[in-house]
Amino acid sequence: MPPLRLIPAVFVMLLLVACEGPAFMESSHVRPELSEEQREKFRQYLAQAKADARKASAFNMRSYVRYEMPDGNEHIYITEASHPAHPAVVRRTIITRSGHRKLATRGAHGGSQQAFEKWLAEFKALDVNRPRSADLKPIPVL
Repeated sequence: MPPLRLIPAVFVMLLLVACEGPAFMESSHVRPELSEEQREKFRQYLAQAKADARKASAFNMRSYVRYEMPDGNEHIYITEASHPAHPAVVRRTIITRSGHRKLATRGAHGGSQQAFEKWLAEFKALDVNRPRSADLKPIPVL
């Protein structure tokens, strides 16, 4: 039996592999393009994220910019042109519900749904590997 500390790491690796999907199952399903209404909603979401990010500290990553809000309870991630999910935005916020603090991850995209879902899965993998007893600040970075 593997040591208990290896189990979360193995789970995260399996989760990331599952996001890729089995290589032998080539899907012919093509996701439809975004409608004009969906594109407009994304443009509004992006505009709001950029407005909120003006109050934050910016950290340039390889293919996106991470903005940390002054209180440290929210990070905003905005892709750059080199990111596979571009254009896309992810917001991670610490929220309190029924006296318990947890991370809420939400976002929107104006490009590839598949690339965006893969990017979101990376954030969720960070959460799975995070011990429940750990203090939530700061939000783990990708």
